[in-house]
Amino acid sequence: MQWANRRADARFDVEVRVDFGSDANFYRGFTENMSGGGLFVRTVHRLARGTEVALRIHLEDGEPEIDVACEVCWIRDTDDDGGGIGLRFVDLSESARVRIEEFLVHREPIFYDE
Repeated sequence: MQWANRRADARFDVEVRVDFGSDANFYRGFTENMSGGGLFVRTVHRLARGTEVALRIHLEDGEPEIDVACEVCWIRDTDDDGGGIGLRFVDLSESARVRIEEFLVHREPIFYDE
């Protein structure tokens, strides 16, 4: 079974700033894609699979940031800027989930057709 077939939520290409921390470490990164169930963070900081992190999502929609606990589900190791970590939301409230999904559906596109 391919990974894409196991996803419960549709993924959207989107770049938003996120701050995340584990133990005494603090990191900043940008999403590459996001869904109502989790996101991929482009970052040079690799955390081990299963690591729990506190995540703050900055949607820049005029509302407060979303704080959510996450778990590192997978790691993309590359030598260029394409690497990062896949995070699954652990305790996302229903209202935050709805807000993320509405943002994803109504956001401005990253790329424009010429």
